[in-house]
Amino acid sequence: MAIEEPTTKPRTLFDVNHELHDLMLRIETASDIVLDVAQPLHDREATHYIITRLSFCCEIIDEACAKVRQLGDEAQSIGREAGLA
Repeated sequence: MAIEEPTTKPRTLFDVNHELHDLMLRIETASDIVLDVAQPLHDREATHYIITRLSFCCEIIDEACAKVRQLGDEAQSIGREAGLA
């Protein structure tokens, strides 16, 4: 599940903040999935399912973290251009 890149420029701090909020919601959803599937189970099929779901959640979180770093850099750049930093 790839994170979509914005198609228009220039962006504002509001745009960056909105995208950060969306990423936080995705991370929360992934975290909820982790909590749901992390219950102790002794079934081999269930264990495979849990590992698959956790792997998927880790991918979402990794992508979101990379995007947050990128958005932070973009926000700093926008702030500098606006004379805020």
